[in-house]
Amino acid sequence: MKRIYWITSLILMTLLLAGCGKNNKQVASNESTEGSEITTTEKRITEAKKITTEDSTQGTAEDASENVAETTAAMPEASSENTPPATETETTPEIPVTEEPVTETPTPALTQEQAYTGVKNYCYVSNPDLRLVEEEGYYLYWELTGVTDTEYTITYRSYTGAFMYFHVDIASGNVTTTEYVPGITDGEVPGAVTFNVWDYLN
Repeated sequence: MKRIYWITSLILMTLLLAGCGKNNKQVASNESTEGSEITTTEKRITEAKKITTEDSTQGTAEDASENVAETTAAMPEASSENTPPATETETTPEIPVTEEPVTETPTPALTQEQAYTGVKNYCYVSNPDLRLVEEEGYYLYWELTGVTDTEYTITYRSYTGAFMYFHVDIASGNVTTTEYVPGITDGEVPGAVTFNVWDYLN
């Protein structure tokens, strides 16, 4: 009876151990499988990251390369072959302008009053006694008797009765004379007196 009990106990223990070993193997196998799956998943994630990084880096490098290529293409080359020839500046022909002559009335270089005063001063200077004779009441005078575009004529009537005509050039002030002595000369004759009226104007 005891023998049967021990045999039965042995068989049960064997079966129990066999079942435990099988469970342990299954658990170990499951753990190994799970670890393998985890390892495989991690590898895939790592590879995916690597590929993404490589793609990103490659894309960035390609974009940078394209940008450099576009910038280089946009920049004008400094080669003399590609430099466009300088265009000549078109010159507008000048139209000759015909200026109409302006007619100006010449302004006298010498006024009538200046001519009269200059001649009178000359007479006083050339004959120092003339003022005294004039103060004593002898008849004599100076008069503007002729005006043209180029000449003033100042007539001097001397106390002796002779006439001297001073012809004053308006532009230069030069003076020439003619004389007339009643009863002695036939009309006016050239005189010997010449001077410049500007020399007798103060």
